[in-house]
Amino acid sequence: MPDPTGGWLVLKNPQYAEEVTYGTFPTNPAMSWIGVVDNCQPRADMQSIMVPQVGTEDLKYIIKGAETYTVEVEYALQNSTFAKYATQAQGGGAGTIDKSLSLLFSAKLGGQSGTENYLQLLGSRVGSLTLSTRIGELVKARCQITGKALPIPFTASPIGSGSFATDPATTPWAFYDGGTNPVTVAAANPDVREISVTFERNPERLHVLGASQQKYLPPKHRRITGTFTILWEDTAQYTNLANDTGVTITWILKTATSTLTLNNCKIHRLEDFPFQPTEVVVEKYAFTALTASLS
Repeated sequence: MPDPTGGWLVLKNPQYAEEVTYGTFPTNPAMSWIGVVDNCQPRADMQSIMVPQVGTEDLKYIIKGAETYTVEVEYALQNSTFAKYATQAQGGGAGTIDKSLSLLFSAKLGGQSGTENYLQLLGSRVGSLTLSTRIGELVKARCQITGKALPIPFTASPIGSGSFATDPATTPWAFYDGGTNPVTVAAANPDVREISVTFERNPERLHVLGASQQKYLPPKHRRITGTFTILWEDTAQYTNLANDTGVTITWILKTATSTLTLNNCKIHRLEDFPFQPTEVVVEKYAFTALTASLS
């Protein structure tokens, strides 16, 4: 019996290339690095059609339906390149959701002495991505990527004369890398304990007659929501909420490198405002933004 495989036996970290033809792995691609990935979880669902028949208590057939494939990835940011496939508006061309992606990673199947197997997700787009950090933690991204096909793992390298992505060996970004008061809300610089921003890109799996795999995966509406938790030091943010004031929120993820700008935000909910005998009072607000851009 072969030995079991573990996450420590990943050989080629999750990486990606933009596709030329939707759903087709590029020829001789130069693969790109995502980040310091600590969770990569492919899922496949055949959405099987269950066929009963009169005259029997059991199903008569189980038939493959409209296939769906996803990969969940959680990673610490070393740059903002991959995140931009979720954050940037349509119409930006390369490096944005305009481009479908082929994802790739590999691992030894069968323990340390096993054989390298490659896994792919073809014809994919980032369906949702959450950027977040809090005191004592890294700046992280958690995303769900939707694709057309997740082929059976195979042993032959798919990149031809192309190149695999390599670790840039840059330190992952941490909660202090944005400098003093990295979050600005309108004209205020509150003392922030944590922040989280989610981009939902809502790509639609378009299946057509004649194939069980989807033919298209167009991105549709973009929805941008988030929360931030601050020390209660003034009434500025509750005033914004009560007055329904539109504000710009900026979050410097890495000084002189990357900033997330959230435009025309409405702070619409006070989620937490606890007064406890032994705790500092904080305010947690939820907001929605009309538009956003990540540098």
